[in-house]
Amino acid sequence: MWTKSRRTIWQIVFRRYFGIRREGAAAFAFQEAPLAEAFSAVAAWSQTVLRPENATELMALALKHAIVERDVAHLIFPDEVQTMPAYNAAKPRPKDGRIAHPQIIPPAANLERAAQMLNEIVEIINSAGQL
Repeated sequence: MWTKSRRTIWQIVFRRYFGIRREGAAAFAFQEAPLAEAFSAVAAWSQTVLRPENATELMALALKHAIVERDVAHLIFPDEVQTMPAYNAAKPRPKDGRIAHPQIIPPAANLERAAQMLNEIVEIINSAGQL
């Protein structure tokens, strides 16, 4: 039979065996496994979501690191954050400009526009040194 006392004993044994300590957690509260250390060997970027308010920004950063670095990004959602109400006041952010284009050479249309702007210059001022 799985009783509350057996569950509490299991949690204490689990916490002491794995040496898990969470700052601010109650003395006999269930302690989560140290996921940051567990994923450190495979994840290039890892962050813990501590409040629902910063989940959106951390998700955007995780995606950015995964796409730009082409590596594993890892987000940790502790149990107490998973049970909090969602934060719905996050402002939408523009998609353009958050992640650079993976090509080194700019698109041909941008090169054409830059050449056109340079050709339209009437006077060229070259300043070197102090004025």
